[in-house]
Amino acid sequence: MPSPAVSLLMPVHNGSTFLQQALESVWSQDFSDLELIVVDDASDDDTNSILNAVKDERLRLIRL
Repeated sequence: MPSPAVSLLMPVHNGSTFLQQALESVWSQDFSDLELIVVDDASDDDTNSILNAVKDERLRLIRL
């Protein structure tokens, strides 16, 4: 599998309020040859459940 043309980095810590909106914004872009790397800095809100529900293989998740 070739590397994507673009890598987006999204740090998050307890960002469940706006995380779904941010993810939808990325997925709705016209350019689709991308990966989204989300770095979760030990969130203790609903961030993990939102990220676990994503079924897009362009998502790369790093949990600290």
